[in-house]
Amino acid sequence: MLDLYLFINPLGNTCYQTEKNILNLCTSLNDKISINFIPVMNFRTVNDVMCKMNIPLNNVSVHNKLSNRIYHSAIDFKAASFQGKKRGRRFLLNLQKMIIEEKLEYNQKTVKLAALKSNLDWDTFKEDRHSKLAVNAFRQDQKMACEMKVPSHPTIVLYECSKYKNYAYYFVGCDSVNKLQNMLLKQNYLSHKNGPNMKLC
Repeated sequence: MLDLYLFINPLGNTCYQTEKNILNLCTSLNDKISINFIPVMNFRTVNDVMCKMNIPLNNVSVHNKLSNRIYHSAIDFKAASFQGKKRGRRFLLNLQKMIIEEKLEYNQKTVKLAALKSNLDWDTFKEDRHSKLAVNAFRQDQKMACEMKVPSHPTIVLYECSKYKNYAYYFVGCDSVNKLQNMLLKQNYLSHKNGPNMKLC
């Protein structure tokens, strides 16, 4: 059994592509895997986004706006996940597609479109996204990221647990999916290389 944790910026383009590649890669596995997307938001997360956008780090207005969007999208993802892990992932991917590919604004209308497209119960989701439960789930994710010393996004942590072995693998950055893929091939979790290199930056 494999446990995979992907630490992400929930509105980041690189993380969005990584999520899709991870899900595609895992369809070719020879073993069961548990996939967990973990949204991360801290000072460094926001600074990394600003650097990629060539925005000065002393621009407080943009920093606050980005922090707010990342935080609320992470809370929305946690709320969606209360209706099932797969539905939560589907919601996140739909939301990212609307914002990153379709250039929609992150607002209640876009969130509702993503929720309905993901077959979420809107009334339940609307209540959950304003709940202490969602906030606490988000805080637990930040604690996990801190304990695992996650340096940036995307970061992949893979646990290989069985009766005979217990290992953890750590992959960081744009080529993290390729590194994961190569490890899975070497450990015979993949029977063949699944497509071309997936460099994301």
